[in-house]
Amino acid sequence: MPRKYESMSDPVSLDIFIKTFIADPTKNLYGITFEAINPVGVTNHIFVIRRVDNLAAKYEYSRVASLVDLANLGTSGVTTLREYLTNKVTLKTTSLEAIRTYREGVPKAVQSLLDDVKKGALELIDIEETITLQGELDE
Repeated sequence: MPRKYESMSDPVSLDIFIKTFIADPTKNLYGITFEAINPVGVTNHIFVIRRVDNLAAKYEYSRVASLVDLANLGTSGVTTLREYLTNKVTLKTTSLEAIRTYREGVPKAVQSLLDDVKKGALELIDIEETITLQGELDE
């Protein structure tokens, strides 16, 4: 369902709560949780979750949403689509480097999304128009 977003003059902000932890010390498994909170001018459902196994109902984090995702994806896993939006994700890995990469990369991707929303870029999506251009001769 399409969502309404604020105009370029309205504030757009979002806080990201980040928690890193040891998920399972016996398996050297680390975790990181991101939660989008305190949204202003944008939804806090900015993380895309993808269904990877229909039979087992298995889902995993896919990415930070794009403007197209915000316009087209819902917030319920009960959907005919393979993806939906959520406000919180937890990632687990045996790699501390992956945790570091997520810790640095996810906030940058969220900032880029907020910049696009602030610029009003969502207004450029799903528009059909005809523009008339005329040639001019220099004399």
